[in-house]
Amino acid sequence: MRLVVLVLRAPVFLVAAGLLGLAAVAGSERLLVLLGLRPAAFGPGGSGPSALALAMVPLPILVGLVAWRARVRHGGGWARALGLVVPRSPGRLALALALWPPLQIGWTAMLAAASGVPLSRAWQLPPFAGATLAAWIVWLVVLAPVAEEMLFRGDLFARARGLLGPAATVVLAAGLFALSHAERGWAQPLSVLPLGLVLGAVRLWCASLWAAILLHAASNGAVVAVMLWHARP
Repeated sequence: MRLVVLVLRAPVFLVAAGLLGLAAVAGSERLLVLLGLRPAAFGPGGSGPSALALAMVPLPILVGLVAWRARVRHGGGWARALGLVVPRSPGRLALALALWPPLQIGWTAMLAAASGVPLSRAWQLPPFAGATLAAWIVWLVVLAPVAEEMLFRGDLFARARGLLGPAATVVLAAGLFALSHAERGWAQPLSVLPLGLVLGAVRLWCASLWAAILLHAASNGAVVAVMLWHARP
């Protein structure tokens, strides 16, 4: 039963943050319309910025939910319980930061080739520009790594202590992390599954959630860099 609760914990957090984020974005859109500040854009036919807001807003909410539950359980030691401490092995972290992002790029390119997807399409930027594109980059390189690591390598790792061994915890966290990217089919979960395993290993090797957050941000940043390179004139 404890294992079932552990497995369901991450989806519950994600659904709760998603619903709260949806309510916040929809309410903000509605308020702006009522004030006459912008045309209605929310919903299936909504604009790019609205769709991006639906992806961005739940992430700080997720961070808040995870931190709140950790504080309830661990009191003043909640940050340490989640692993928000200085990495124990900077050398291992530096090695991971140097080696993994290029491997992630190569793995994604291999999956695209195996699926018959042209690289120009696999590395295509979303149809954003200006401030909206900058917000998308912040979402992918900053917000997503912090929120996802707080949940999968922070909360889940803390809750798994005494229930699962280190290897099983890494695999479970990576599997749930991959499944959380399954809204568009199998390709994205398969693309991020190795990343989830490496992030879990780095979390253990460095005894720090910050190490996983930094590596996640570096990996996503490398993807953004390749997309920007392919989009050059």
